[in-house]
Amino acid sequence: MNELGMRDRRSNIALITFELTERCNFNCIHCCVRQDDCAKLRKSELRYDEINDIVDQAADMGCLYIRFTGGEPLFRHDFALIYEHARRKGMRVNIATNGALINSRIAKMFASFASFEDIYLSIYGLDNAAYEKTTRTAGSYRRVYDAMALLRAFNVPYKLKGIFPNRTAKELISYKRIIRTNKYLKDHISGYNLYLDPRYRRDSPEKNAKIMSYRTKVESVFDNNNILIDDYAKHCMTFIMGHAGRCGPNIFTCSAGRGQICVDSYGYLYPCLMLKSEGLSYDIRRGRLYTAISEFFPRKLNLISRNAEYIEKCSECFLKPFCEQCPGKSFVESGVYDQPLDYYCHVTNEIAQRIGLLKHSEQSWQISDWHARIRKYQMEGRVL
Repeated sequence: MNELGMRDRRSNIALITFELTERCNFNCIHCCVRQDDCAKLRKSELRYDEINDIVDQAADMGCLYIRFTGGEPLFRHDFALIYEHARRKGMRVNIATNGALINSRIAKMFASFASFEDIYLSIYGLDNAAYEKTTRTAGSYRRVYDAMALLRAFNVPYKLKGIFPNRTAKELISYKRIIRTNKYLKDHISGYNLYLDPRYRRDSPEKNAKIMSYRTKVESVFDNNNILIDDYAKHCMTFIMGHAGRCGPNIFTCSAGRGQICVDSYGYLYPCLMLKSEGLSYDIRRGRLYTAISEFFPRKLNLISRNAEYIEKCSECFLKPFCEQCPGKSFVESGVYDQPLDYYCHVTNEIAQRIGLLKHSEQSWQISDWHARIRKYQMEGRVL
């Protein structure tokens, strides 16, 4: 192995996410990625050999996990070859797909490997009308449920991720009930997405406004007894108990650009797929993955906020590790990394009030006795 290869192995990268394409066979009303000019996009996308080279670099750095997403990753004609190369490099593969392009050849390929990866199927409804209202694609419901049957036939496990534009607690509970009564699907649920993201490319204010109008209102995920739907309540309380604390004025406190990295369809590396900022982009066609991880991103991500509102709210908020807001979400909505977003502040504080950590009208960034509140919460056995 050459000197660069020896250095590569000392990196701490754990996950690399590939956005294989921004093309998709669906046209979902809420999509934050899909682009329309398929012919033009395909010409600009990373070639098969370029993707394999990046996979090889990641493997040399000790990376064990790789995620293929899109757009729709199976929309690429060479998806099977890309997948097989990653598996032969010893990497565990996570696939985010709408499932409609899974055929017997793809299902057989998934089944041919000894250890299974995580295959996440996004689903948009439990009946044809709801499904096609979201995907705006005729036949999408039937194709996806046929794909599930194929995976079962080949004994390939998968998980479901429900994506629900503007749903109510009643609808979500109905979804959970139907899933749990299905003897196969009840063990294959990964969750659901309530808080839809604007366009990652920040390329259409009109689409962004429409997407944000589909976001679930936090009040609607509580039932008439003021109880958050069960598994989400457990997640909220468990996460807050384990991770509560103030983060200070540092903007980047997550693993983006450090333990994990993302590659877009055209060969640019970003800390995460939401941070497609010119100031945080690294052209992998002109550099090396090791250089991006060890030199470029550490330099770029060492940022302290000077935004007075961020310093007042986010840096002092003991619920910040739980809050859905992050530099990526801030960037896609505001164009900067450290702008507090009212929607996520409202969601986080509303949940904290409902589970008893905050009193009505209290704001989490104004609380000085949060340590005592959490201790009391734990002593009372209120954590699910």
